[in-house]
Formats: sequence, C-alpha cells, structure tokens
Amino acid sequence: MCGIAGQLALQAGTRVAASDVVAMAAALAHRGPDGWGHRVSPDGRAMLVHTRLSIVDVEGGGQPLANEDGSVWAVCNGELYDHVRMRRALERRGHRFRTRSDSELVVHLYEEYGEDFARHLRGEFAIALLDERGGRTYLVRDRFGVKPLFVAIAGGRLCFASEMKALFAVPGLRAEIDATQLWHMLGTVASPTATLFRGVEQIEPGSWLRVDAGGMRKQVYWDYLEQRRASAAGMAALSRADRAELFLSKLDESVRLRLQADVEVGSYLSGGVDSASIATLAARAGVRPLRCFTVGLPGAFDESAPARHIADALNVEWHVREVSTAELTANFERSLWHSEAPTPNAHGTAKFLLSELAQRHVKVVLTGEGADELLGGYAHFQHIAWLEGSAAGDADAKLALDRLLASGAAATGLVFSDRWLDHDAIVGMLGAYPYAALRNRWYRGKAAALLSRPLRAACAGTDSIAALAGALGGERLRGLTPLDASEYLGIKTDLANYMLGNLGDRQEMAHSVEGRVPYLDHEFAAVAGAMPWEEKLHDGIDKRILREAMQRRGGHATTAPKKVFLAPTIDGYAPFKASALTDRYLSHAALRDAGYFDPMRIGALRTWRSAMPVRSRLRASIDNVLTFVLSIQVLHGLFCVDFDAALRRFRAPMPPAEPRTDPMPERVAA
Repeated sequence: MCGIAGQLALQAGTRVAASDVVAMAAALAHRGPDGWGHRVSPDGRAMLVHTRLSIVDVEGGGQPLANEDGSVWAVCNGELYDHVRMRRALERRGHRFRTRSDSELVVHLYEEYGEDFARHLRGEFAIALLDERGGRTYLVRDRFGVKPLFVAIAGGRLCFASEMKALFAVPGLRAEIDATQLWHMLGTVASPTATLFRGVEQIEPGSWLRVDAGGMRKQVYWDYLEQRRASAAGMAALSRADRAELFLSKLDESVRLRLQADVEVGSYLSGGVDSASIATLAARAGVRPLRCFTVGLPGAFDESAPARHIADALNVEWHVREVSTAELTANFERSLWHSEAPTPNAHGTAKFLLSELAQRHVKVVLTGEGADELLGGYAHFQHIAWLEGSAAGDADAKLALDRLLASGAAATGLVFSDRWLDHDAIVGMLGAYPYAALRNRWYRGKAAALLSRPLRAACAGTDSIAALAGALGGERLRGLTPLDASEYLGIKTDLANYMLGNLGDRQEMAHSVEGRVPYLDHEFAAVAGAMPWEEKLHDGIDKRILREAMQRRGGHATTAPKKVFLAPTIDGYAPFKASALTDRYLSHAALRDAGYFDPMRIGALRTWRSAMPVRSRLRASIDNVLTFVLSIQVLHGLFCVDFDAALRRFRAPMPPAEPRTDPMPERVAA
C-alpha cells in the first residue's frame, strides 16, 4: 500500500517538471512512510513518483520497478494477490524477477499481455505503467475503485496522484470547488469520474487511461454488470445448497489471500455480520494472535458491546477506541483533509480515529466494505422491494412499506416516499429507476433552497439525473429492475466515492494503514453478485446467503439485524453550538465569503432545528444537510483559501529516499 503520483507531457516540446517531484511525494508521505523514489524518462516526457508503505518484500520492494531491460517501469499502490503462483508461471515463460514484491508482476504481465495486463490482476490497486520504448503510459484502477487515482491537466501536462492534494502541490494547479458538482452532490448524486474540484477527475473503477503521442484513450476492462450477467446462468444451474457452499468457499479464499503479508494483519470488528464473518474466517485460517479493532461511539449506535462478545467467542486480541464527542469535533477538519470529499455525517471522522488505533498494532487490516452493496444489505433495497410490491397491489408489501416509513430511519439513507417520483422521466433518461434517482427527486428542491443566489442561478436547469446518464454512457441500465439498477449504480458511484473513499482507504491511509477488502475480490463478487435476489434479501432479512453460509461455519452475529455504522449526528458532537469550528466555518461572514450557501437560510435552518425534538426524523435529516454544508465550508477553507497552510499543518514527515537497488537498470532514487 503506497502513494503514487507523476506527470505526463501531452504536447510536443513539453517536458515534465522534475522540480515538482519532492512536493508531490511530500503531499503523499502519510501513504508511504517507509521510503520513496521516482523515475523521469530519458526523453523527459514522463515522471513516476512513489511513496512506500512496505508490506511485501519489506527490504527489497522499493519502487519504481522495471522489467529486465529497463524499458517498462511501474509504480503501484495496493496489493496483488496470488502473486507467488503467477510469478512462477511467468518465470517458466522466461521472465526474470529482481524482487519478491507483488508489484513487480505488473511490468512482466505487461510484457506478456500488453495493455490487457490489468485483466490478469487480482487485488486492490492503482497503477501507473510507463512503456518508454513504446512511448505510452497507462493509468489503471482496480475493478471496484478500492484504491484512488486522480488526474488533472496543467501546463500541457497530465498530472496524476493517489490523492488530490498531491495535484494541488503542483504550481499552476489550484483547488476550486465546481459549483455544478456541488449541486449534484447536494442532490445526492455521485459520479463515476467527477470530483468536487473543478478540472480534477478520477480514473473510473475497472478502467485504464492510455496516454501517448496520439492523445488520451480510456478503456473499461471490467464491469460488474457484465460480470454478473456472465455468471448468472452458471449460478442458476446450481442447487441452493451448492450456491451457498461455493459462496462460502470463495469468501474463505478471498480472506486467506488477504492474510498474506510480511507484516501483521488485523481486522476491524463491529457487531454486525459483515466484519464478524471476516474475523471468523481469519481466525479459522490460523492467524495468531488475530488483532481486532472496534470503535466505541456515544449513543444508540455504539457496537462495542456486541463486538466484545464476538471477540471473546473467537478468542482474538480485541482493542476498542472509545470516541468522545469532543474527539469527533476536534478531528473533523483533519479527516476531511484526508477524504477530500464532503460528508453528511461524522462517520469518516470515527473511521479516522479507529484507523489511528489500528496503526499502533498492525500495518494491515481486513475491512467489511462491499457486503451491503453486493448482498442487499442497505435499507433502501428493502424499501425498493416493498415499493414495487405495493405498486403491484400486494397488501402485505403496502403494510410493510407503511411501517418502514414510520420507523424514522433517516440516518440509514432512506427517503420517506411511498411511490416512485417522476418515474417516466427518470426511466426515459436512465433506462431504469435506481434508488439514487428517488433520493435526488426527494432532496433536490429542498437542497437548492440553501444555495446562494448566484449558485442557484448558475445551476438553474441542471438536471443531475441527466448528467448521470451522460456520465454512465450508453445503455448500461436499460431494462434493469429497480433492485438491479440500484445495486449496479451504487457499486459504480457511491461505493467508490463514499464507502471506499471517505470511509475506507483515505481514513486508513491517513495513518499509514493498508485496508484489504475481501468482499470486493472480483472472483468472490462474480459469485455473490449472481445470487438470486431472494437469497440476498428475503422477508426483511438482508444478506441472507451470508448469514446462512456462516451459520454452517459456526459464525457469529449471523442473526443480528443490519445496524448501520453511524457516528453521532451533529447534535451529538455539537458543531452547531457555539464552537471554534462553527465560528470559523458557519458564521454569516464565512458563508458569505465562500459564496456557496445563503447565510440567512443556513442560520434560519440552524435555529429551526434547535427547537425540534432531539430524536425527530426531520431533525435527523436537517443534521445531515447541515453537516454537509459544514464539510463544504471546511474543504473550501483547507483547499481553496489557504492550501499551503493546511499542507504544512497536516503533512506527515517525508520518508527516507529508497536506496539504489542493483541490478535494477537506471534506478533513480530521489
């Protein structure tokens, strides 16, 4: 797990700015505290930068890495699994390896398969591969977007980096919030490629970008929907018992692969079935001691008690971080500095503090992200099922829908609608009706009222769903059921942008901790995704196949209902009471100067919410909106107003340069 960055010349006569090497590496020092190196191509048209968190081949795996004759170079962030077997196969074909690093697979697979090499990788990764002889560079991102990779153009050069702050460290690249993307995000619509900042895009998960003298070309090499369709027939031919056994064997394999490292591996552990299953399989694989980590939160969503019960049953070493509301407030800015994205809650801050705990004991943790997306774990999947049943005249579904909407579950991401809004227009644009469209239609008018007058005018007539349809391209959702469309779109957008970014990689790597995600192994996902919906969601029971499969292994928490990972709302950690945080970011003057939100309306909303019952559904929704506003204000201050000061404030110490390693050809160590 590391940080990567670099520059690629796009215009004839343009050269990369080698003087930017140190600044880009320093901005990613927290991702790679164990060493760093770089490579500038002989023609000066390409530059690769790498900061290293040493996990495999601790002594000899420094990057950039090259092939035998030094014509192909690569930097890799992430982990590539099954690398020992793949190395042996490549060696039998005449390839010569210089290190034990899993990342060295990349250059040899490229020699063997050309630009199709990414299809042969299994793991979580972001890669920059430079073919100096062919004059090409490939920027590649893993199938689900576990590892981030951003790009921006400045001075005739394409700059890329694991985090946007390394781009903004380049002279000529200035952070500016994109009003249109802010509009989309406030309307709860995420993009597979866009970011909050103007001119900065992300490499789409499951794709690569090729840069050469002819320009730039994007290619999707893997798509979840295509994989699910390819696997569906084979899965349908199996008995239910055989599907469950295949499901569990693939999950067990995925966990075992992610336990391979030259350093200690731990696991996050909540009170739910996702992390409990991972910890159970890791413990059964013989990890001793298996160190598990839990965050204890104030309020109703504290899962430390059930996590302790599971830890005791598994006989693992358990560590808990009890987080106070004061700590959430104190670390809100820092966690946003690392996530680089707005948030409607303090969940990312809680994960930031949990990762800080893990870093004291291990370098690698297994995490449970992806199970809800693949296995129908979110409350909105049940909402969809009952909306469809109710619309079809099912009286039981109508009764269940009414009970759900009366439950006050705003914090779970539900919208309180008993019908599809703007149905025909949505289907006309997207070809199907995913839940994201219902959220957008529910929130867009309410959210727009909070924006400043100039921003409202700038975004007038902008339809986030139409923009999403354009970003997806083609007919990807055409003809899908609402359940299938919601699952696919969630994986394409919310998973990479929020769960894996704000709650995953960015908070873990803030503390130099590598997160590994067994549920998002693409071979496991090919099985899990192709399961019939009744084996994912049945009679109000989510992740049914996981619960039943783990019961066969004596798993724990298999009957526990879904409990969303939730930090206290803003009322709990109190940034909307008098505090330094609100004085700085939510004062009338701060809102006016930033220019995104109407100061009078935000002030009125804060006053209104304070008079509401603490546990009311409406107050919970307002808390989410106001926290989003606060996060935008913080990001504006950190990145757009005084980036250099924020960089000095939060930057980790620069790691030592990687030593020159012979016989790596022309290896350059900064």
